[in-house]
Amino acid sequence: MNIFEVLHRGKSRLHEPSMSSMLGYLLDPFENHGMGDSFLRQFLVASGLGDRISLWDKITGNSPIQVIVSLEEAYTFNNQNNHIDILLILYADETREVELLRVIIENKIQAGAAQAMQLCNYYQAVRIHEDVDPATQIAVIFLTPKQEVKGLIEEYNTLTPSLIGKDIQAWMYWSSEDEKGSSVLEIIQDILNKELRAEITPINEYLRHTIKAFAAYIVFAIQISNPERKMRSVSIGGIVKEILVEVDGHNYELIRRTSGQIEIYDTVLEEKIAAKPILRKIIKEQNLDVELIGEGMNRPYNTRQLGRRVIAALENQ
Repeated sequence: MNIFEVLHRGKSRLHEPSMSSMLGYLLDPFENHGMGDSFLRQFLVASGLGDRISLWDKITGNSPIQVIVSLEEAYTFNNQNNHIDILLILYADETREVELLRVIIENKIQAGAAQAMQLCNYYQAVRIHEDVDPATQIAVIFLTPKQEVKGLIEEYNTLTPSLIGKDIQAWMYWSSEDEKGSSVLEIIQDILNKELRAEITPINEYLRHTIKAFAAYIVFAIQISNPERKMRSVSIGGIVKEILVEVDGHNYELIRRTSGQIEIYDTVLEEKIAAKPILRKIIKEQNLDVELIGEGMNRPYNTRQLGRRVIAALENQ
C-alpha cells in the first residue's frame, strides 16, 4: 500500500500544498527525518543555481547549512497577499543574524495551473518586503512537471533580467527522465542509494518506506513523459490523449483513456468536472467544426463520441 496514492483518490486528491508540505519537510535539516541537510544540499545543487549564488561556498561549506523553512508565507504586493509555497532563508551561522540567501520555491504539480503573473508577483512581494535587506540575494525556483506548456513558459519568463537584476532564477522538475540529477525524484533516489551504500547516516525504516512511497507517488501522479504512468482514477485505463485548453479564461485538461472514457479536469481546482458542458463550450469558443448531433442520428453524441471529436479537432488546429 502507498499512502500517498490512497490519499490521492476521489476528492481527497493530494493538492499542491500537501506536496509542498512533504517537500518542505525533506528540505528542513532540523526535522526528524534524520537526513540532516543532505536533501537540502542536493536540491540546491540540482537547481543549477550554485555558480550564480554569490555566497555559494559559505552556504555549502563543511558546516551544517543554517536555514529556516516555512510554508505558505504571506507577502503583500499591490495590496494583495501572495502566499509563497516554500520559503528558505539561509544564514551565515547558527546565530541566524546574517542572512545569506532567500529562496522562493513556487510549486506546480499540474502543468495547467500556470498563472501569468504569479511568479513575478511573488518575487516582487519578497524583494520589496521590509525585512529583506536590499543586499540579500534572492533565488526563485520554479518547480513543475516536465512539460513544454505555453502557460508555464510565459509565467517563468515574466522574471526578466531587467526585473531581477542580481537575483537569480531556475526551473526544476518533479521528475525528469532526460535531465539527470535535475529533479526531486532523482534526489530522493540518489539519497536512498547513498544510504544503501552506507555513504550517509542510516535512515530509520519507517521514514525510508515513506520516502520510497513519496517517490513512487511522484511517478504515479506527476511524471508525464510516459502517459501510461499517470492514472488519475482507478481501473479506467491509461491515457491515450491529453490536451490543455483555455475556455472563458479558465484552463482545463482533456483526457481520453484506453477505455474510451473522456475526462476533463479543472487545473486550478485540481478536480474532475462534468465533461459534456465544457466540451460544448470548447466547440463554441474555439470555433471547432464539430457537430453536436451525429450524421444520420436523431440524438446528440454521447460524451465519449463528442470528446473524441473535440480532441481530434483541437489537434488539427
